[in-house]
Amino acid sequence: LIKDLLIWKKKIVAPHIQPGVLNSGFEFIIVFSNDSPEKKVFSDARWRQGSQSNVIEGINASQNKFSELNKATFPLYLPRTFMTLFGKKLDIWYDPFNGTGTTGQAAAIEEMYYLGTELDPEQCVVSETRVEDENSKLKLDFGEGFADESTYEEDIMNDNIKSKTKTKQENIQIGLNL
Repeated sequence: LIKDLLIWKKKIVAPHIQPGVLNSGFEFIIVFSNDSPEKKVFSDARWRQGSQSNVIEGINASQNKFSELNKATFPLYLPRTFMTLFGKKLDIWYDPFNGTGTTGQAAAIEEMYYLGTELDPEQCVVSETRVEDENSKLKLDFGEGFADESTYEEDIMNDNIKSKTKTKQENIQIGLNL
């Protein structure tokens, strides 16, 4: 269910490419949660009372090196902000319009998992490469309770893993070519 609305206020507003259309200086972000959906309170909030605004300001994605391939690319700080505010290690994030994989890269950095869907095969390849590159920077540390790679998904679902890092094989990143 819808928990709250956030606004991403872009510091740089690009002119719209079509005449007669207003330039968009912001985007709405819908926060879904099954955590007491009837209440506006986030029980697992990672901020102090009165310290977090519902407006996030920052540069747009024109600085992103993948913005030529996908004009709807957003900057890496955006999903990382949501993950640090609303997430915890081993959470799974879903990006229904995966594009070039910014959410997947953010999940790898934040030691979380993600599922992404994308129609464009070229963008799927870019996304998978970004996540693999990020994961290759991480060290493998399974900790206690991990049997082997064949039982990894089962262990994740049962919360049996005390891993602080992931490798490519562990990341539940799926760039689907639909």
